Amino acid sequence: LPAPAADGAIAPSLGAHPEGQLVHGWAPGGDDITFPIDTAIEMPQTGWMLEIHYNSNDPGAADNTGVEVCVATEPRKNLASLSWLGTDGIAGTVASGTCNPRDDMGDITLLDFSPHMHTKGTRMKAVVNRAGGGEEVIHDEPFDFENQIHYQPDPPVIIKAGDTITTTCYY
Repeated sequence: LPAPAADGAIAPSLGAHPEGQLVHGWAPGGDDITFPIDTAIEMPQTGWMLEIHYNSNDPGAADNTGVEVCVATEPRKNLASLSWLGTDGIAGTVASGTCNPRDDMGDITLLDFSPHMHTKGTRMKAVVNRAGGGEEVIHDEPFDFENQIHYQPDPPVIIKAGDTITTTCYY
């Protein structure tokens, strides 16, 4: 986390914290993240930051923002993390980015994903490029800022060593 802040402090932010770890992102239409019983995110012990981005021009807009975190006393078998995929290099109507997971991670199980392109996005496509050849389209649907739902592939998508994921956003 960046420098400690007083509880309830409000400060400007770019939404990028190189020293921090994203544990959840929510947007209109979004839902809670629920992991299988044997899976959890390891929470930081040095402090937390709740960052809120308001997208309303209404100064009288009501707000009841909050957070609830369920914790376990025993470590879980599987450790989860959240990752941003894509690119900030947006020029024109299409932007693509490719994620190349570290080979030392072993198999990665993709449990949940949520497209997020603010108010300009119209469609998102995500493709797993298999190391042995071929590709698997895991998402190719329109995007609606007011309904940013989470997708849970069934069965979960397994990312193996050498696979990459290419995300393409349309604006």
